[in-house]
Amino acid sequence: MARRGPLWAALALAVLVWLPLGVGGVPLDTPDGFLHLGWAVGWARQIAGGWWWPQWTDINWGGAGSFALAVYPPLFQQLAGIPILIGVPPDQALASALLVVLLVNALGAIALGNCWQPTSRMRWLLLLGAALNPYLMVNVYVRGAWPEALAQALLWWLALGWLGILRGQRWGVLVSSLTLAGIVLSNWNTTLLSLLIWGGSALTLGIKHRWTELTR
Repeated sequence: MARRGPLWAALALAVLVWLPLGVGGVPLDTPDGFLHLGWAVGWARQIAGGWWWPQWTDINWGGAGSFALAVYPPLFQQLAGIPILIGVPPDQALASALLVVLLVNALGAIALGNCWQPTSRMRWLLLLGAALNPYLMVNVYVRGAWPEALAQALLWWLALGWLGILRGQRWGVLVSSLTLAGIVLSNWNTTLLSLLIWGGSALTLGIKHRWTELTR
């Protein structure tokens, strides 16, 4: 049980942060909230109607119509849209998608902490800092920037993969690659930042000749 303590703590903290959404409902009177709801519902109806390719939505954005993928990549709208496809009410589907986001965030932080400082209190501070991150809270509760919150949650997993690469672990390349793909499919701004970080990391590793160790 002691070994699973950090895991249970991460799960409990994520659910605790999510409870206002689960009890009080998802705030749609945010700058982006209603827009993401419309995209999720539109995507679910599109798939249910047999249209598998991206198409223009019926919600204007900036007064000029909205091709959803041109503004936000599709990962979050699919995360919320899949429950809608199976009959879950849209508001509950959004709440479940945000629970997934918060779980990904907390679990990524504790996974990084366990790998980086497995016997130190630093991992607990990392978990608390990730779960109660003010910027994450603003994205979830104030701005309604839920795709950005998802990309933000994935950054902990990207850092975990990077740490694995620095330590010469092959799983680091897999975790980093999958996480970077998830970030690209979540939010453009975070993608640009991640690519800069990833490019700098690759350059650093290349200079230190660490890539050759991974291919031996």
